[in-house]
Amino acid sequence: MTPRWVRPMVLTACAVFALGCVGMVAVVLAGGQGTSQQWVSVAFAVYAAVGSLLVTRRPGNPVGWLALATALIGGIFGLAQSVQEWAELNDSTATWWSFLAAWPQNWLWLPLVLVSTTLPLLLLP
Repeated sequence: MTPRWVRPMVLTACAVFALGCVGMVAVVLAGGQGTSQQWVSVAFAVYAAVGSLLVTRRPGNPVGWLALATALIGGIFGLAQSVQEWAELNDSTATWWSFLAAWPQNWLWLPLVLVSTTLPLLLLP
C-alpha cells in the first residue's frame, strides 16, 4: 500500500518534466533550432516512466526516487533552455530573460549527473 503523499509527488515531477518538453517543442515550432541538450531532455522520459512506476509500486526503493528526481531535473533543464532560446528568438536584445534562463543551466548539470548515474550505481549491488 502506497502512502498518500507519493502520488502527488510523482504527478508533480512528471508535470514539470512534461512542461519542459512542451516548452522545447514550442520553441522548435516557433522557428528555433532545438539544441542537442533539449533533445536529450526528451530522453529523460524513460527516467520519468521508470521512476513513476517504481515509486508507485515500491515507495521504499531509492532507485525509483532517483529516477524521478532525474526526470524532474531534466525537465527544469529543458524548460530553462527553451525559455532562453525563446527569449533570443523573440527579443533582439534578450537581456534579463536570457540571463535568468541561462543561470540554472550553468550549475544544474552537476545534480543531473549525480542523480542520474552516480547515486544509482552506488545503490545497485
